[in-house]
Amino acid sequence: MEIIGRITKDAVVRTVKKTNRSVVSFTIAINDYYKPKDAEKGVKTTTYIDCSYWLSSTVAKYLVQGALVEVHGRIYATAYMSKNNEPKASINCHVNLFKIHASAAYAKAEHAESAAEKDLPF
Repeated sequence: MEIIGRITKDAVVRTVKKTNRSVVSFTIAINDYYKPKDAEKGVKTTTYIDCSYWLSSTVAKYLVQGALVEVHGRIYATAYMSKNNEPKASINCHVNLFKIHASAAYAKAEHAESAAEKDLPF
C-alpha cells in the first residue's frame, strides 16, 4: 500500500533486545477535508500512522518533523488496552520503501545558503 503524509516528529532508532536489530520508528499524519451533504461547514480530519523501517537505521537523520514522505509497505491495525483500562487501537505500517518529497530541514538549509550568497561582495 502507498501512503503520503507528513512526519509528526523526528524519527527514533530503537534496538530490539532479543535480536539486537535496529528499527527506525516514525509517525506520519494524513490530513483530509470533506464537506458532508447539506452541511454549512466542512470537516477536517487527521489520521496518524505509526511506521517502522527495518532495513537501515542510517536513514533516521533524513526522517525529520515536517518532511513530506511517501511510504510503501504493509498496513495493519493493533488493538491494546490503555493505562486507564480502555480499549485503543493504532494503524501501523511496516515500511519496505520510502521517498522523501519535501523536507523542512532541507528547505531551511537551502534558504540559509541563498541568504549567505546575498552577502557576497561580488
